[in-house]
Amino acid sequence: MELVGKPRLKTVRDVIKSLNPIDIDEIWIAVAYLNEGGLGYIRDLITKVKKTKIIVCLDPWVTDGESLEKLITISSVECHFYEPNDSAGYFHPKMFIFKHNNMEYSIILGSSNLTERGLIYNMEANLYYSDLLQSDAEQFIEFFNVSFKNSKLLTTDIIKKFKGARNKYIDHQRKWLSNVQRSRDRKLFSLSLERKLTSDQIDKIKRTMGKEKVNYINWFSSNNPCSDRVAYINNIKKYVSGKKWESLFDEIWSVGGLMRKYGSLGRSGISHHLVTNNSLPLIDMWVNFVSQKDWDEATNKRNSLKDIGEKIKSELFCTFHGDEFGIRNDKSIKALGYSIGDPHTNFSYKNYDDMSYAYFNSLLREIAQIYLDTIGRQCSATPLLLELDAFFWYLYSNKKN
Repeated sequence: MELVGKPRLKTVRDVIKSLNPIDIDEIWIAVAYLNEGGLGYIRDLITKVKKTKIIVCLDPWVTDGESLEKLITISSVECHFYEPNDSAGYFHPKMFIFKHNNMEYSIILGSSNLTERGLIYNMEANLYYSDLLQSDAEQFIEFFNVSFKNSKLLTTDIIKKFKGARNKYIDHQRKWLSNVQRSRDRKLFSLSLERKLTSDQIDKIKRTMGKEKVNYINWFSSNNPCSDRVAYINNIKKYVSGKKWESLFDEIWSVGGLMRKYGSLGRSGISHHLVTNNSLPLIDMWVNFVSQKDWDEATNKRNSLKDIGEKIKSELFCTFHGDEFGIRNDKSIKALGYSIGDPHTNFSYKNYDDMSYAYFNSLLREIAQIYLDTIGRQCSATPLLLELDAFFWYLYSNKKN
């Protein structure tokens, strides 16, 4: 066994270059990311080996369509892609298995993806096993075989769709960075903001907002949610100014978090972290049920506590990121589903909640611009994104889908 990757002198590329294709029967690779630079360093090897199987995750941030197109043209290569799912989540392994003609195996396992930076330039840590017997490599082989079976064949049609989605993602990234710069100048939105949503999506959002406009304005006027939420956020800011917000965020992020921490915190510890919330009696009842191991009642209370966790999660995110980076909470995601439909097909995220902040907020900012065009400002004294958040809460409260 040998450690390869910076800061040591030998990199993964060096290991690959040292392998003789004449001695290798098959190659099996499972990585999250692949790009043209990384493929260039292994292409010579895989073209000279009888058979190669590769699994990748089609992530638009790193993986590029050009490398995939070149990969599937190699006759000896069978390439699959892995779609995220609820049980397995995101596909993130970095594994290179080389099966030699003498039935021995060499394996690289660590942090390097099949990218130029991963193979050479990044600070990476990988273990290189050489001359392994099949019995020693069985767990690695089993992992790969199961992953390969659960993945899908990569075709030209899939790559074409992925390239379109990746171009859209890059456009969103570019615009998001531009918006961040503008936000630093306190100019969050340009009236001529270039829209990258499809015309059908834009029309759907406009129809949704137009349909809800009168009822929303009436709801907004009667409830004054921006003022209420600003006051609530100010209370949280005051509390967290003592550097306690990390604990608050961790403990109230979800009811599941409360349950995990109960044993170490105790009731007084939990109460200490909930001083900004007005639902302490309900939480105190839940703690009592857990203490008594009355799991049926605890489960009932836990279900009713979910909205509390989402509310505080929303407020904390608005507190620390709302002005500059946008909003992100369960209500916003549900409202996106109502106003825009399913997430953009980019092959990496199974739903809005899995999207990166950059990608999510680029969508959110476009919807904010449409909000300005359709509804206009209702609460000019507060950040626009906080006002949009109020609209999302309205949609969630009245549509429940």
